[in-house]
Amino acid sequence: MHGWPAWTTRLHADIGGFGVGADSPWQLVATANVSVSDAFTLSAGYRHLTVDRDASGTRIDESMGGSLLGVTWRF
Repeated sequence: MHGWPAWTTRLHADIGGFGVGADSPWQLVATANVSVSDAFTLSAGYRHLTVDRDASGTRIDESMGGSLLGVTWRF
């Protein structure tokens, strides 16, 4: 093992919509990752997603967020 575990962090954010389909969806994802081998990385973090839409008289204004766990397998 090449000096594992190797720790990294990742921050991802995006915003969309701009009047096409949804007014202002956005999300933010932050994770801490540990490589346990050349092939596997374990991740833990948090994600927040907000959607604001008004289409055909139906209004959706929703926010949700929570913790996440993940495994990446590289082959």
